[in-house]
Amino acid sequence: MRCLSGWGLKSNVALSSGRCSDRTAGRLSAGWKRYAYTFFISITFVLLSVASKTDAAIDPRHNWKTTSTEHFYIHYVAGQEGFALKAARAAERAHRLLHNKLQWQPEDKTHVVLSDEVDLANGWATPLYFNRTVIYAFPPDRAEGLEDFDSWLETLLLHEYVHILHLDKTKGLPGFLQRVFGRQFLLFPNLYQPLWFIEGLATWYETDMQSGIGRGQSTLYQMMMQAEIESGLKPLTQINLPIKSWPVGAANYLYGVYFFLFLEEVYGVSRIDELLDRYSDNVIPFRINTTARSATGKDVYELWDEFSDWLQQRFKRQKNGLTDNQWQDAERLTHSGYRTGYPTMTPGGDVYYIDSRPDRHSALYKVDEHGSQKITDVYPRARVNAGLAEQTDVPGNNGESRLLITQIEFCDEYNLYNEIFKLDISEGRLQQLSYCGRYQTAIASADGRRILALKVDQGISSLQILNADGELMQILYQSRLSEVISQIKWSADEQTVLAAVFRESRGWNIEEFSIASRQWHSITSDRHIDMYPSYSDAGNSILFSSDRNGRYQIYRYTRGSDQLELLSRVKYGAFYPLQLKRNSALYYMGYHADGYDLYRISQVKVLDEISDQLADNTPVQAAITDLDAADVSAAATEVAIAQPEDYSAWKSVYPRWWVPILSITEDSTEVGLISSGQDALALHRYSLILQYDTDNNWPTGNISYAYANRLALGYQRSYDYYRNSDNELALSRKDDEVYMLLNWQLAKLESNTWLKLGVLSSRSDDVFVASNLQPTGPRYDRLVGAAALYNNSKYYLRSISEADGRRLRLTAESSDLLESDYTGEIYTLDWREYISLGSQHVLAVRLLQGWGTDDPEPFRLGGEDNNYNILDFITPQSQAVFGRREYALRGYAKGLPELSGRRMQLAGMEWRFPGQLLETGIMSPPLGLVQWSGSVFVETAAAYDGSSADNYYSGAGLELQADINLFYGMTSRMRLGYARGLDEDIGDERMYFMLGASF
Repeated sequence: MRCLSGWGLKSNVALSSGRCSDRTAGRLSAGWKRYAYTFFISITFVLLSVASKTDAAIDPRHNWKTTSTEHFYIHYVAGQEGFALKAARAAERAHRLLHNKLQWQPEDKTHVVLSDEVDLANGWATPLYFNRTVIYAFPPDRAEGLEDFDSWLETLLLHEYVHILHLDKTKGLPGFLQRVFGRQFLLFPNLYQPLWFIEGLATWYETDMQSGIGRGQSTLYQMMMQAEIESGLKPLTQINLPIKSWPVGAANYLYGVYFFLFLEEVYGVSRIDELLDRYSDNVIPFRINTTARSATGKDVYELWDEFSDWLQQRFKRQKNGLTDNQWQDAERLTHSGYRTGYPTMTPGGDVYYIDSRPDRHSALYKVDEHGSQKITDVYPRARVNAGLAEQTDVPGNNGESRLLITQIEFCDEYNLYNEIFKLDISEGRLQQLSYCGRYQTAIASADGRRILALKVDQGISSLQILNADGELMQILYQSRLSEVISQIKWSADEQTVLAAVFRESRGWNIEEFSIASRQWHSITSDRHIDMYPSYSDAGNSILFSSDRNGRYQIYRYTRGSDQLELLSRVKYGAFYPLQLKRNSALYYMGYHADGYDLYRISQVKVLDEISDQLADNTPVQAAITDLDAADVSAAATEVAIAQPEDYSAWKSVYPRWWVPILSITEDSTEVGLISSGQDALALHRYSLILQYDTDNNWPTGNISYAYANRLALGYQRSYDYYRNSDNELALSRKDDEVYMLLNWQLAKLESNTWLKLGVLSSRSDDVFVASNLQPTGPRYDRLVGAAALYNNSKYYLRSISEADGRRLRLTAESSDLLESDYTGEIYTLDWREYISLGSQHVLAVRLLQGWGTDDPEPFRLGGEDNNYNILDFITPQSQAVFGRREYALRGYAKGLPELSGRRMQLAGMEWRFPGQLLETGIMSPPLGLVQWSGSVFVETAAAYDGSSADNYYSGAGLELQADINLFYGMTSRMRLGYARGLDEDIGDERMYFMLGASF
């Protein structure tokens, strides 16, 4: 909108406003109200986003089907009928096992979405907007926490259904209010618990000690918790937060499940039931201390201290026949920790592995007799971007070494799969061989002409032979849904395939597949978890990692022998064993308190087997030896399953909740409601704010809709009120705003490109004009824009800032294509470069150029606003792309006429330095401080109307940033800054406190 001085006002009337240099009138009564609405709506959708995780990708291009059982809707892609049937049975089994234990029966059926868009073993659940869980159709294939199961789908659905029943459980006053306001996010008391409590409960329920199922009894979790105890247990104030220190990602499950095991042993299951029951009656969020005290007599802080003592005693009293001097010494070759891993050995004995430090990019390293060499430092173009599954040397035409790497990559904007890449060491070139291939492992033949590959698609594992270009030649074997094949190796004569194989009712064992006979042969056949096999000594020996003595240790099987030989006795665990010959060094990935690192045992000898059972339970031993034993799923209890039908969004997309709103100002009294909704696949999303101004008798509000990150539409009606110097209402104007945004995404794991087309239209009309003012008639601001956004910057786990890359935004906007009071075009280039200086230090550089023709809406510089939008938590599409004219220039006030014009330039530089990782907070209210950092900045800018700027205005300052955690799960950056404008005339010294990063 233009400044009121240009609207034909009579000279004897002065309207209240600040400076009008930005040609925008001052709005008095409307301002605070709009900010209050924005804040409330933003918090609403942020919490909905955090709780419901609606950012998961569901591919809308598939032919989605829906079937149903007594308690579930099952949504799946056509062609996955077998998987859907098994999921339906597993879901009903979970309901039978759990609804009485948690004493809760949902009113409506739970939606189960079977997603096959990600090569990741996982799932999640939410009670918002209805009970819904998404299950990834990818089986666990490594000892990373999910390996203890009898049926991975049943265990996963059991875990997620615990979340459904737990989070949906609402009693007392919250239950009554739900019957009035629907499934409003504030009326689910159990959502407002720490994540370790929520995940710990589900992990506790998934655990079956007698059957050896679940993380609560797993050898891996016992190993991890023992390392935690010996390095110092984390306090409650740290575990309440989404921590970045190790064991990042697993801490909630690890500490949570042991906390519930403690409650079960010390206080009994009835106290857990009482705790859950009482919390489900809370109408005031975050009353976890009060609820715990009423159920156990102690608050959570007191329980945590008691829990810590219980853990110490539990691990002391468990069977542990080893003294300190009986542990085996091994040389630690790396010191990165976290998830360093995925090693492989070439036929020449060189070891390659992925270094995955939390503050820098993953890197490929080589270890030989001369030490360690970082391959991707020598060849920067050959950056690995994710975990390395398998590698091997492939002789090239000139004898150079090549590696095959499988790593995660986008197939398209919806699907994230493992693909095969070839790394040419001599040229430093990384070439992608497969596209949408879903290959978990790739091993080249000795002559480099063929590739043995393991593919996992829709939960089915298959062994395939590809040519050197990654094209399918032959399928050797295809598994059933009840089988999982993983971690394959190819024998030197290329006649057999070694693998870790899971079979229901039999567990994980080492097996060998004969390519000639197409038959599997068991190397091990028991209920211990045997994984990470590898050939040694020209194939005469097989090494693998097993938990058979209570910890993961390395064993050797020698052909022709009926005995296993123990080769390691390390304190925590040994994985991925590699040994060229019997008399050569043994490499493995070992665990410690800070994660995984590469170790070497130079002198390998056979050790005596000593019982070292960490757990009190003994896994049930299976007697099944027949590889063709009946599939357990076929013998499962039959459930009534409806005939499949085409998926319909209309059956789930209707609103499920509403909140009344009331806003009173001296000019208006607005009453109304807020609501939102989405369908079961989260393809269609919308929000509604409907209001009526009872003082002026006119409607206000807005509505927005988005489809699958492809299309966004919105409409808003609002009113602005202007008062004169006597505080009398002088003018009221109605604003109608409409927008449409189209998006196309070109996604890569290392970069992301968005192409956007937008149309923005606003119309402003007088609805009240004082008698001493002249009516102005309608005014139009209509804009058509196109934009390209590119981002390949990195934000690592321990980053304090984006690093290693750049963000580009190029926009072209026109006010001439549609009728508008503005004319001309606006072109904007925003270039942000991030240069890692090491040890979390970053040099950030920004260049911004705006160029307008004719008479467009002007650029305005000044202030500290970074255009941060709290809705950015939900989707990057909420960021302002079109119609953006205001940019911060720290050290200068907003609205200065010297900093307004149709063209502008801005350049800035920041040195960002780390402070300290604190990870501490309070339980209630839920507030935490994750880390702090700082920055020193300088910037200069100019805004002008001519062909070049007459003056540039510079500023400098210092900022301190703190990553603040709210509600146990939502973290945002807060800035406290000092800036000084260096211009003597308009520069200023300014202190400010803001939400979000600078740029």
